[in-house]
Formats: sequence, structure tokens, C-alpha cells
Amino acid sequence: MTDSDSGMQVRIFVSAFDSQTVFDLRRYVRKNIPAFIDAHYPQSLPRRRAVIEQPSAIHLGVVESN
Repeated sequence: MTDSDSGMQVRIFVSAFDSQTVFDLRRYVRKNIPAFIDAHYPQSLPRRRAVIEQPSAIHLGVVESN
């Protein structure tokens, strides 16, 4: 497992008796592994965090007049 800029990359190796079965198995694993990890190991998934600040009068274009 490796980290990347937008998440993580997981490598899973599978094998089967013939090429069609390997193709189907790879598709199945690629489609279902994120849900499996989310269900069983949610703490392992990357999370994006953002700080949301209240907009100030300057950012809103409001000008105080005296």
C-alpha cells in the first residue's frame, strides 16, 4: 500500500486457472475492495480535511462608510 496525493494505492495480486477467470476476478476485486475496506477497516482510508473560516467583510466586498 502506498500513499499518493489524492489518496492511496493498494496492490492486490490474484490468480486463476485461465485468462478469462483472471479478468473477471480482477474486475470483481477492483469493484468491491473499496467497499470491503470501508466496511472492515474504515480507519485505513484517507480523509480530506479542510478548515472553513467565516468570510470577512473584506472578502465579501463590503466597505464601511464613515
